[in-house]
Amino acid sequence: MSDASSHSLDAPTFVLSYHAASGASSIWKMDLTAPCLFERATVGPDNQGAQNKAYCTVGNYLLQYDLNALQDDPQIVEYALYPLTPGGTNPLTGAPMQAGSWQKHKFWQYYDHYEWDPDATDFLQLVPMTGYVMAYMPTAARGTFMLWNFDPAPNAPLTADPLPNAIGPQDALTEIKEGSQLLPMNNYVLEWQAATSHYVVWNFDPMNTHPLLMPPMTSGHKAEITSDHILIAAGAYIIDILPGTDGGGAFRVWAFDPHAKDPFIGPIATGSLPHDFDATQDLIPYQPLRPVDVDQAAVPGTMDFMRSNIEHVVVYMLESRTMDSVLGWLHAQDAADINYINATAPYAGNSTSYKNTVKHADYPVYKFEGGTLSAKFVLASPAIDPFHATSDCIAQQFSGGFGAYLDGAEADMGGFVSNNLSGEVMASFGKEQLPVINGIAGSYAVCDMWFSSMPGGTVPNRAFALSGSNNNVIVNCEGEPQYSQYANTPKRQPIWKVLQNNGMTDWKIYYSVLWGGAAFSYQLFLRNQLPSVDKDKDSYVQSLKDDFFADVAAGTLPRYSFVEPAWIAPNGATSYHPGAAGDMVPGEVALKTLFDAVMNGPKWDSTALVITFSKGGGVFDHVPTPRTTPAWPQDEAAGFKYDVLGPRVPTIVVSPRVKENTVFRSPDKTPFEATSLLSTLLEWSGVPRARWGLGDRVQDAPTFEAVFELDTPRTDRPDYPLPYDSKYSPNAPDS
Repeated sequence: MSDASSHSLDAPTFVLSYHAASGASSIWKMDLTAPCLFERATVGPDNQGAQNKAYCTVGNYLLQYDLNALQDDPQIVEYALYPLTPGGTNPLTGAPMQAGSWQKHKFWQYYDHYEWDPDATDFLQLVPMTGYVMAYMPTAARGTFMLWNFDPAPNAPLTADPLPNAIGPQDALTEIKEGSQLLPMNNYVLEWQAATSHYVVWNFDPMNTHPLLMPPMTSGHKAEITSDHILIAAGAYIIDILPGTDGGGAFRVWAFDPHAKDPFIGPIATGSLPHDFDATQDLIPYQPLRPVDVDQAAVPGTMDFMRSNIEHVVVYMLESRTMDSVLGWLHAQDAADINYINATAPYAGNSTSYKNTVKHADYPVYKFEGGTLSAKFVLASPAIDPFHATSDCIAQQFSGGFGAYLDGAEADMGGFVSNNLSGEVMASFGKEQLPVINGIAGSYAVCDMWFSSMPGGTVPNRAFALSGSNNNVIVNCEGEPQYSQYANTPKRQPIWKVLQNNGMTDWKIYYSVLWGGAAFSYQLFLRNQLPSVDKDKDSYVQSLKDDFFADVAAGTLPRYSFVEPAWIAPNGATSYHPGAAGDMVPGEVALKTLFDAVMNGPKWDSTALVITFSKGGGVFDHVPTPRTTPAWPQDEAAGFKYDVLGPRVPTIVVSPRVKENTVFRSPDKTPFEATSLLSTLLEWSGVPRARWGLGDRVQDAPTFEAVFELDTPRTDRPDYPLPYDSKYSPNAPDS
């Protein structure tokens, strides 16, 4: 057997071996380092179930369907949906989550047949593709397909269709038909043509009418895998099996790289199968949620420690401020009491030596009103709302303009003043002016190398934070009719869909104000993705004022909360957004109120509060923005390829298991940005990486569990003074 020590499965991986003729099924556990690859997970005789079924695994569920009933009248496809079970227990021995039948026309649509034989129906395959299921009907004539939304509707057991609505029309796949096996691999599909040993790698994108995007990623021949081999996809690996004549047989394990010319990497393991493993049966691989590693759970700073000690994650995303503008003066560069994680001194703070130069005139960084508080002026700067469309942000980050970006130049952060025609964008706030956010950052952990996901506005950057990409749209979509149109446009799945499809319903969106009559994040990124949630929206989308604070006080916060600020409000916006109405005091008051509520709630010891910003908003930051991995390989809008990050934004992790004065950075060369919220949430939730389905950027994004360093929660309760100005806090000292 080859050495597989450099490769590992990120979750327990099993294969359901199903004998259609008898209905018998058994479970085998996969181990890359085992001589026989598989060992029986079930003890005793095989489970005897229904005959002649077909199966696919989607999310944390096993979907069973029966094509034989199509031969009867009425013509239907019976289905049952089973939750995957941990520890190798056969999921078919449990009760189904959903059960029912589909009419034939759900998949056949308006055509009577797709074969010369009008009665032939056994070519229908349901292929899981991240949060969706493709009805795939390969025949000699065409590869008919239709993409369906997957929604297990766990709050409505035995009453809901798990494929509730189609994502686009029925059509034919390009040059994919009879003889092509589709092996889903996260956001990619390996098409395997066994008769010719030919492969094609497709990028799967659910927001496109043809979700297997042209042109393909790569194609070629793999001569050593012949037509008598069987291929299955298990996690991030391709299992290549040559069945034996009397059971058993040989195997090879290939790692899969969709970006390589030859996507088959290895083989990284070879060997012989157990003699009682019948490779000629239907083999259905699946991965339940990853259990907590008990040994690692005792080690602070590990993901399993976080999973064992953090029960609730609250993400509070603010607006349009860079690191320099808000937390640039938090720590002196020669500070000696900083606890660095994956970082070395100094803290990457602000300096009045930083400047932009326009027409031989220097515009240096400065502290607004000298960094002081007073009731004689409004705590708001810049008075303009800086330009921050993608074209503007590129001009700000590359003083050579869009041409410099296209030529591969490094960002120099020299174009903020020239793009905005104002030196106000160089303004920053002293820590005394923003004592709440600076106080919290000093009391807990702040990342001084956390970038916004892309140069651009609110909608594309929040899309990255909630779904791993901006759906290939660079415009901001905040006004009408763009806001309503964007909400109705097919999009890639958001984090809530991934969680729901993996059996985790304990999440909420909390809004401060409604935007266009709806919660902003729900309207733009979640609506139409989970019909069961749309029907019960008020259980998932609730008010910050009326519900969040009540949930905190009662100790009933969900596992994952996403909190929106007040974008606009009679008593001041709380988002920290610059502009003439961008007074910072209401934002500080709202942040302190939220922080105090969480800190004084009964679940404080097991809660992590993440305070972050969606984008820089056109305000200066001195750290050059690095190049990065495009979220989806074929995305491009107006010449922008999503291959450079936006400016740094403040990001703070708050928990009594975080040391005071912590500054953290990425553990590897990939810097933190908003997709790290998603990668951390999914790792913390135990979702196998092959089921994330949020694009390449999320797959690469570092996670921040290292900040949870304390075995025992801190018992201090920090308190921070509130700022004041001429509009708020009239009882200030100099009012």
